[in-house]
Amino acid sequence: MILRLCAASLRRRGGQLALVFLAVAIAAATCAGLAAFAGRSRERLREDLAAFGPNLLVRPAPGGVTRLDPASVETVRGVAGVELASGIVELEAEENPSGRRLFAADAAIAGLHPNWRLEPRWPAAGERALGAALPAEPGAGRVTTGEPALDRAVFISLHDLPPGVEGVDRIEARAAPPRPAFPEALRGRAP
Repeated sequence: MILRLCAASLRRRGGQLALVFLAVAIAAATCAGLAAFAGRSRERLREDLAAFGPNLLVRPAPGGVTRLDPASVETVRGVAGVELASGIVELEAEENPSGRRLFAADAAIAGLHPNWRLEPRWPAAGERALGAALPAEPGAGRVTTGEPALDRAVFISLHDLPPGVEGVDRIEARAAPPRPAFPEALRGRAP
């Protein structure tokens, strides 16, 4: 008896029933589409943020030492959430015996700046690369950064720093969210 009443009710309100099924189908399709979009969006956002380069910069505290201890690079790499880190030394032309701007880093710098073009790779110990604006030299690689000052620099490994240069000027890193908590030894304090 109840079954016959339900069937009769459904026959009398067939148009309303079709609209209910259509609304449920649209809602389900919208939810499925948004879930798929959200998954792709997170990955795309991660790729886009990586293309911007490093999102974390560690420098010596103001008024303190002028350079960081090279061991600080490994300390930063060990912080939870840090994906890549590289120590960097930049010497202006007047500070460098070669008379050219010098940019020294380790190979991780290539991962931190994915828009840089390296030919054939980041210089290893004993090698060097020249910025894209400098004339080519036999045996030297090429680095194109898109930054005019760096495209006129000489790029070397941190292992080949000129005599008297100790430590790194800064550490560039890429950290994934949430923001990492740094060890007390690396936190800068103003004097």
